[in-house]
Amino acid sequence: MNIILFDTNRSNYYPLSFSRPISFFRVGILTIKEKWEQYFSSVSVKTDEYLSYKFPIILKDDNIWINAKTIPSTDLYTEINNLRVGESLEKDGELIAFRNSNFEKSKLNKIDSNVKIKTIENLTDIFKFNSEEINLDFKFLTEGKKSNDIDDSNRLLGNKIYIEKGAKISCTILNAQDGPIYIGKDTEVMEGSIIKGPFAMLNNSQVKLGSRIYGGTTVGPFSKVAGEINNSILFGFSSKAHEGYLGNSIIGEWCNLGAGTNVSNLKNNYEKVKIWNYQISVDRGRVSKSQMEERMGLIKKSTLYESISQCDLVIEAVFEDIELKKTIFHNLDKLCKPDSILATNTSTLDVDEIAASTNRPEKVLGLHFFSPANVMKLLEIVRGNKTSPETLASGLNLAKKIKKVGVVAGVCFGFIGNRMMIEGFHREADHLLLEGASPSQIDRVMYEFGFPMGPFAMHDMAGVDIMHSILSAEDKKKQYPEPFFNVLYQVGESGRFGQKTGKGFYLYEKGSRSPIHDPIIDKLIENESNKLGIERREVKDSEIEERCMYALINEGARILEEEISYRSSDIDVIWNYGYGFPRLRGGPMYMADKIGLSNIHATILNYKKEYGDNWEPAKLLTELAGVNGSFSDWSPG
Repeated sequence: MNIILFDTNRSNYYPLSFSRPISFFRVGILTIKEKWEQYFSSVSVKTDEYLSYKFPIILKDDNIWINAKTIPSTDLYTEINNLRVGESLEKDGELIAFRNSNFEKSKLNKIDSNVKIKTIENLTDIFKFNSEEINLDFKFLTEGKKSNDIDDSNRLLGNKIYIEKGAKISCTILNAQDGPIYIGKDTEVMEGSIIKGPFAMLNNSQVKLGSRIYGGTTVGPFSKVAGEINNSILFGFSSKAHEGYLGNSIIGEWCNLGAGTNVSNLKNNYEKVKIWNYQISVDRGRVSKSQMEERMGLIKKSTLYESISQCDLVIEAVFEDIELKKTIFHNLDKLCKPDSILATNTSTLDVDEIAASTNRPEKVLGLHFFSPANVMKLLEIVRGNKTSPETLASGLNLAKKIKKVGVVAGVCFGFIGNRMMIEGFHREADHLLLEGASPSQIDRVMYEFGFPMGPFAMHDMAGVDIMHSILSAEDKKKQYPEPFFNVLYQVGESGRFGQKTGKGFYLYEKGSRSPIHDPIIDKLIENESNKLGIERREVKDSEIEERCMYALINEGARILEEEISYRSSDIDVIWNYGYGFPRLRGGPMYMADKIGLSNIHATILNYKKEYGDNWEPAKLLTELAGVNGSFSDWSPG
């Protein structure tokens, strides 16, 4: 029997239905579609046209059409299976299913259903039914099968516990007295966790140390969870890997809940979600409506790995989690054709480590698009240690074809642009705060220098949590002694993430991007200065400009001597096109040549005497200054 699940009233399920048919919602352990596949061998979907490329419909001469919001049961299956051609099944006046060769619902012989039917009318019904559906799915999936054993370090309560092959569980409590517990393939439950059923955890997911998870919870595939979770569903490929509470909620795919996030009692009151920012360009007159439609017509949408198996180039663009990226590349390597190029859009992470998760490191490179990608011209093309010349050439050709300015960079933290910004420019700006400057003073000086905005306004716009996450990484903590971004770190720790939260280094009124001075930040900076024993003073505008720019130039020199960049002009192009460096100044390395490297070197040595090894001049800068050389005349080797 050929079964087609058709969508109705898709707006009831926004925003989750924007990117998937209703039948791909997970309720219990399985999605609605997977539940129907327990009864029928052939199941496809009928959804909105823009999703049909990813979710194609399968039509045959004899089809049964089922309302996708309907959850199957044995009794309902019997009624639907008994339908004849030209008959429809209804419940309380609502169409449940019909049998016809095409999607023609009129002139059907109506039959009233005599069984209890569960339907997902809105998103809250998902976690309303989740506990019950875990129980039913558990029976389907485990009946007649034997669970894998787990070691004696764990405590098991109740007998409805099923462990799939490859699951690693240690020193945990699994309490299935109030409902079953299903642990999927290749998962991990770490030490000190307590899980209370009904609970389901699908393949390749992880429960972090000391987590507390209550009944009615489903963790979809390739997800990470921690903290406290109650009666919630993660569809898959999402992360709540920090402490915090999640309750009565639904988390879609590819979501990342930051440190300390608390979410509960989801309500279906979403505003319209902007899917394509081309519409913004149309509204602003940058492109015509016909151009937008032409461009969008070239895009096919999918959330299935299989849909990209024959692509010549695959670009990964998930959030900055090295383990997640490695998992994705491992899967892509197995799925994609042998000559496919696999690229990562990471802005800071190790491309070589990502490439090592594949059997084709020569076919892996970084393609760091700058945001927003449809507007920004810059494309940082990152060559790994094993990236082949052919793969690198393909990256450069891609940049040219899509009218981007492509610049090659080597592998290091942050590559060229972000490394210089973080370890040079923004590092020194943060130090200046501790010494007596204010965020608004530094931002004003940099704006007057020619940047479109200063560093702290930029942090607020981009999200303070991004840099806070980078600074929280263990390798960064070990690499840098105090003071290193002390102020920025504390702003992030206090939950001030910038414009998105209404407060960061500045305050923001609702709906406004205009920064407002906040005395709380003044006090926070003062406290950090006192803690570090730094005596605050008046800082001149000229010192701010010099220290921020010379720190930037010095880091650029290190990048050249390490051969992360082929030439100084590449650095200038990145800063012009990616960071708004004032064009009239030519770029940081060109500006340095104009000032004179011997002058810059002498100034940096003076700063080293006063501020320590952070101001150690780059070896290349010292070398070139000694012979009255320039960055523009330098070449590697």
